[in-house]
Amino acid sequence: MTRFFEIGRIIGPYGDRGRVRVASFLAETRKVMKGAVEVYVRQGETERGPLKITAREIRGRSLYLDLEGVQDVETAREMVGGIVLLPMDSLEPLPEGEYYWQELIGMTVATEEGEIVGWIEAIIPTKGQDVYVCSGKGREVLIPAVSQVVLKVDKRENRLTVRLLEGL
Repeated sequence: MTRFFEIGRIIGPYGDRGRVRVASFLAETRKVMKGAVEVYVRQGETERGPLKITAREIRGRSLYLDLEGVQDVETAREMVGGIVLLPMDSLEPLPEGEYYWQELIGMTVATEEGEIVGWIEAIIPTKGQDVYVCSGKGREVLIPAVSQVVLKVDKRENRLTVRLLEGL
C-alpha cells in the first residue's frame, strides 16, 4: 500500500488553461517539490492520480501546478478543496535523525520503561525546537523534540520512546 505525504490544498484555478493554485502545507516547498514528477489529489473518498506535473511555479506559500489531463479552468475548478499528495517514497531522504512531520504524527509515545503515554497528535514548530503534542489517558502532554527527552524514533514500530522530564 502506498503511503502519501500531504503537501497542500487546491484553493482555486489560476489562469485559463487549467493551472491549479495550491496552498502549501510545507515549510520548505521548493526542497520537497524539487524532484516531484507526479502527484495525486484526494477529494473525500475519491483519489485522482498519478497526475504528471507538466509545469510548476512556487511563490511564497503558494504552489502553481500544471497537471496532465487538467487543461481548462472548469476541470481545475472541480478540483478545488482537494488535498495534493506525494507518495512518501518519492520524497528525498532526510539526514539521520530528521523526520517529516507526517512520519511522526500518529506514532505511539512510550516511556523508556514501556509505559504508553499516548500518540503524537500534532507538532508545534518553535524557534528552538519542535514540540510534539501527545494525547492519551485523558490528558495532553507537550514533549520538546530534544535528545534529552526523545530517546528513540522507530519508524518500523511506529513508536517514539521518551524520557519525560519532571512536570510532564
